Parts: sequence; structure tokens; C-alpha cells
Amino acid sequence: MPKRQLDKKYGSSANTNPGVSLANSSADIRVPTQETLDGYPIIQEELLVDGINGRGKPDRLPPMYVEKGQVHLRGVSQIPDEIRMQIDTVLHTYGVTTTPVEDLDDVICMPLQVETDDGRVNLAKVIGHITRFKTPKTPKQNEELLARTAPIDLSVELDFEAIDARAKQFVEFLESNRPEIIAVLTQYETHEVAEDEFDRTIDLLSSLEENKQFFNREVGRVAVFSPRNQPLYAFACFGIVPSLMAREVDYRPPVAMQKENFFGELTAATKSAEHFPNVSISTANRRTFIEKHAAVNADAHSTPKTDVVIVTGTPETSDKIRQQFPDQVLFITNGAGHNPIVIAEDADIEEAIKGALTVGLYNQGEDCASPDSMLVHESVAEEFTRRLKEELGEVKTGPYSDPEVRVGPLQGSGDLLELHNLVREHVQWLDSQFPGEINIKDCIMRPTLIVKPLEKGANHTELFGPVFVVQTYKEDADLKDYFTGPEYARNAMYVTMYGNSNYTRNFIANSKLHDETTLVENTHLHAEGVERGVNAYGGFGIGASHLSIGGRQNPQPTLPQRDIDRVIVQPNLKK
Repeated sequence: MPKRQLDKKYGSSANTNPGVSLANSSADIRVPTQETLDGYPIIQEELLVDGINGRGKPDRLPPMYVEKGQVHLRGVSQIPDEIRMQIDTVLHTYGVTTTPVEDLDDVICMPLQVETDDGRVNLAKVIGHITRFKTPKTPKQNEELLARTAPIDLSVELDFEAIDARAKQFVEFLESNRPEIIAVLTQYETHEVAEDEFDRTIDLLSSLEENKQFFNREVGRVAVFSPRNQPLYAFACFGIVPSLMAREVDYRPPVAMQKENFFGELTAATKSAEHFPNVSISTANRRTFIEKHAAVNADAHSTPKTDVVIVTGTPETSDKIRQQFPDQVLFITNGAGHNPIVIAEDADIEEAIKGALTVGLYNQGEDCASPDSMLVHESVAEEFTRRLKEELGEVKTGPYSDPEVRVGPLQGSGDLLELHNLVREHVQWLDSQFPGEINIKDCIMRPTLIVKPLEKGANHTELFGPVFVVQTYKEDADLKDYFTGPEYARNAMYVTMYGNSNYTRNFIANSKLHDETTLVENTHLHAEGVERGVNAYGGFGIGASHLSIGGRQNPQPTLPQRDIDRVIVQPNLKK
């Protein structure tokens, strides 16, 4: 059916009536209100009604609707490229293909739900968030959105001097008990990582003055799904600092940290309960934790019991969790990035090797800053690979108790199988000296080297192990094979460059997926002063990091203390 006839039959989508007239039906069906982005209507609320035609057709057909278990997306050709790219990356992530709808012009459909290892995901909600995150809003529209949002109690003004004093008092305690705390940390990670994250924690809590402008009013409850690496530093970033601006923080460490009461020992060694009594540690399973924090109060506004949720994990896990919460709740999501390292023809090879080893072996590769690929110009590829192999040959593997060990047991229970599958997929590119040896009993993977020309296919698979993927390229312009396409866009985060690559520099300068803060030159992400807890961290790929509130996702680097103030505190103070 031509678009003109479709609009005539169902009404122009740009003027969709938010109400619904149902003939001979008592069903409660809501058609979303809409706004327009470059001529394309963007829904504000999902219409999740199965078999809408069977229960009465609405006066207008919304741009996204559900019929017979399928999500229908209307006006596909009019979707801005940036939005379409985000949708494509979601579909690619979940392995979903779309099909055109018979007799309807410019309409595609896809399954409403998909099954993943983490459970069932509602594609309508995920895509609904994507199509809205760039929707422009006028001041009046912002006021209307805030008016619909349940009130938040911001009556308590924060005393930054007192906050800073508490943080520095804790720093003094940590420093005076460093050996005992390191001893606990090295039950879970290498000595190298334990020392590094301890120093990062000290730097963060000693430097809150740099974030003073964000500590204005106290919010209510913050719920945290913490990452499975850097237990102390993550606790400081996502638990302790938010507790300085919230009445209550409920912090849930991952299952791997709950084993043998590791996290309990860490909190005991740091005496965190004495220093921050408003932080509680939850050992509840994920479902119970979600049910507790997704609940609403029995008041006139159905006010959410939780104001902020901080999630670190895969985009799929974050999507699933967010679906359970009211839209008024601020989600601060930290995922993972590709973080490629570009080694140009004029690179300092020794510095590049040092950086590659540091980020590639940090937490034996179980780290969101670990590079998926090292893109090496063919003129220096032989030297780079030779030196990398020499250094990898010196890397010691074994138990965390050994201070010389750089690669210990993997913490993710499912990572060994995924790494095994990755090695099998790249068997023809495996280096014979580092072929992907896995010790099942000790859950240790020895450093592994894959050397694969970029022209044979870019690696955008997150590794989560000590795997080094060296991808050689011939010309600077060939790097486009890595940086273009939906696989890269979804998890665009940092790019590290040794030497000078004009393509990389121009790509960063002109891409909506990057800004100057996401380019690291001639050093690495774990170098001192590069990543700090007082600065935003992440990227502009929606799977790397994003904020979500009011049904909109905004990909950007995150900083909890800044984001809570800017998104929750300041707008509500103006209400």
C-alpha cells in the first residue's frame, strides 16, 4: 500500500492523536504520544498490545506498534541514519532479522521478544528507548515531562566540606591498612591489579574537590549492580561516592565476589559499614534485588522506591533490568567497548607493546578497557608481533597468591567456553607458540595470540580473556573496515593511537560516536592520570555507556556524581 494511502487509512503519523477510539471493545489500549525528529515521529511510551486489530483498530496507526506477537516499525525510510544505525546494532546483537509487511509500504516487522542467555528481552522496549534518545525537547516540553514525573524529596542540602572530610578520613584508614586490604584483594585478583585499583581508589576519594559542584542535594535510594572486576575501586565509584549524596545505597556485588564471602571480607577489612553506614551490601539474587528496587510507593504519584540505578554489565543484561523499572528512575549504565589500539607506521613500538600488555593482561583481559583488536600497520607488524611474543613468553600464570603472576583464574564461569569457541573460530590465524591453551581445572587461559589481516574480517567480539588479536592493515584508509558498520557503532568507546593515523584522527573528529576525550594518544587507558574516578568514563556507543530516564537513552560517558546532580537534582529543583 503506498504511503499516501496508508496515511489516508490510518492518519498521518506526524499528527497522531494520542487517544484511541475502540469500536465494540472495552480493552484498554494506549496509543503513545509522539514527537517529531526530522519528520519522523518518535514514540514516548511503548504500545505493547498483542492483536490490536482483533480488539478494535485505533483511529491512528502509531510509528511502532505490536500485532500478533510482532513489532511493526512504520516509516522506515524516514528514520534518520543515526537512529537507524542504533536500531541495526540492536538487531545484530540479538541476531534478529526484519521482514517487510505485506500490503504496507515502508513498514518492517520483527519478533516482539527474543531469548538470550540472560533471559527474555522485549525488543519493543529496547528499540523504543533507542528511537527516543535523540528526540529534541523544547523548554516547555521539558517542563511537561517533569510535571508528569513523581516528586523527589530534595529537602536536604549537602555540606561538601563535611563530605570531603569523611572521604579523606576513609582514605587515611585505607592507607594505614594497605597491606591487610591488599591481602584480601589478592584472593580475587593479581597483585598488579590490586595495587593499581587501590591507588585509583585513593586518588578518587582524595580528589572530590574536583567534583564539588555536583554535591548539592541529597537524593533517596540508589541501587547498584556492580561489575565483577576491580572490587575496591568499583565499590568506591559506584557505592561510596553515591552514598555521599544519597540517603541509602544498596550495593549488590556479582556472584563471583560473593563466593567464599570474598566481598564480606573486603568490607570488613575496609570497615566500610563504620565509615558509610548508609551503604548496605546485598547478597540477594538478581530477581529479588530487582523486585525490591523496582517497586513503587503506594502514594498519589506511585513514586518509585529507588531514584537511581547503576548497572555494569552487558547491554543485554542492562536492557533486561531497565525494563523492570519505572521510567522516572535514572539508569546509569556502563557496558563494554571495542577499545581498539591503532599502531601506525611511525609508532614507538616499545611504548605500544607496553600499553598493549598492560591493558590486555589487566584482570587477565576481563576488563571493559581491554582491546578487541590491535590494528597494526603492515610496515611495523613483523616487529610488533615479534616483540609482543617475546613479552608474552615472560608472562607468568598461576594463583593470585603469587606476586609475580599476571594471569590468574578467570572469574566469569561462562568465559572459558566462549573463549574456547573464539579460538576455534580463529584456528587458522592462531600463533603456534600461543595457541589458546586452557587449563580447565584451574580455570586459567594462557596468553593467546591471533594474527589476522584486517581485510579478512574485523574482530568486534569482546574477549574477556588474555587474548591478543593483531590485525594488520596495508593503507591508513583501510582502517575504515574496522570503524564503520553497526558492529563497531554499538560499542564505540575509546581508541588508542600510537604514532599518527590521519584516518583515525579524522574519524574521531567527525564521528558522532566519538569526541576528543575518547582518543588516547601514545599511552594507554590504565596509565596514571588517564582514567580517574572524578572524570566521566565510557563512550558514545549505546552498548559502551549511557543514561536512561523518562523513556529516553542518551549514549555518553558516565560519572555517577555528575549524572545524579544534572539529571535528577537540578531539573527537580526547578520544578
